[in-house]
Formats: sequence, structure tokens, C-alpha cells
Amino acid sequence: MSTNKSTKTTINNKRTLKIAVNQLSDRDYDRFKSNVQEIIALNDERRNKLKDAERRREDEIDDVLDSFKEAGFSDDDIRSCVRELRRKKRLKENTRVVYAYEDQGETFYWSGYGEMPSMLKALVDAGHKLDDLKTEVSAEEKVV
Repeated sequence: MSTNKSTKTTINNKRTLKIAVNQLSDRDYDRFKSNVQEIIALNDERRNKLKDAERRREDEIDDVLDSFKEAGFSDDDIRSCVRELRRKKRLKENTRVVYAYEDQGETFYWSGYGEMPSMLKALVDAGHKLDDLKTEVSAEEKVV
């Protein structure tokens, strides 16, 4: 939903909003008031649901941490595990799937876009499955 600049200015400026509301007919004023109250109630409900979900998430995290501690893991063990998980997630986010093949001892990658390199085509023609050549590389890796 796009909002034009003058509508945003009217809503965000107390004086301008007051003038606009004062110009409404009684019927339009009642409808406006009802709509605003409904929107506020829905927004409050949404915010409360988000807060409840965050509280539940924090409680679940506390339960997991307590379980780890009961199992004999130290705070350092837990921290290093969390760091490793974050590192793996970051690596996963910074990777992409490509097709790897070798030519004269050197590894090459093909993104899957554009014309298939002749060496890779020869491998597929020789019976290799393209899916078997899939691999993940960092997003910075140069891929043809």
C-alpha cells in the first residue's frame, strides 16, 4: 500500500491532523474514529502476539540452556557451540550451488547459466550425472 506525501504529512503532524479531523462531517468523524480505534486495537493485538512469541522463544532458549548445563556442558562449551553454529549459518548464507569439474588437474566451476563448458558437456555425455557434480562455493568464488 503506497501512501502519498501529503497523507503522511497530515497523519504525522498533530496540528494538520487536527485541522483535517475538524473539517469532517459528524458521520465521517464517527467512521474515522471507529476505523482508527479498530486499527489501534489490531495493532495492539499484533504487538502483544509478537511480545508473547518472543517471551516463549526466550523461555525455550532458557530450557535448552538448562538442559545443556544439566548434561554437564559448561558455559564455554555452549558458547563455542553457538559460535560454530553461527559461523556455519553465515557460511551457508554466503555460498551458492555450482557444478564443479576438473580439466588437466585444475578445478573449474560452472554456475548453470549460459552455455555449458565443453569439458563439462563431455563428462555428461560420458554418463556422469550433472547432479553428481553439484557443489557449494563461497559467493566470492569466481564462477563461469
